[in-house]
Amino acid sequence: MAGIRRVIHQCGSRFDRYAAAFTARHPRIAFVIMFIAVPMFILTVVVGCTSAVVLPLAWLMGWLMGWL
Repeated sequence: MAGIRRVIHQCGSRFDRYAAAFTARHPRIAFVIMFIAVPMFILTVVVGCTSAVVLPLAWLMGWLMGWL
């Protein structure tokens, strides 16, 4: 268990180092990624997962019959 935690911590630390180096080399691209691309990606994933759960349930309950 301790070995797994150590590997996960090392991966996180390595990612942080690479992200910091990328941000230092390309500050404008990093700004766009952090404040535009990542929030849009998160919203897209939330909408997709919500639709994947709600739409089949709505179809089973008969709430989509007027639309189809």
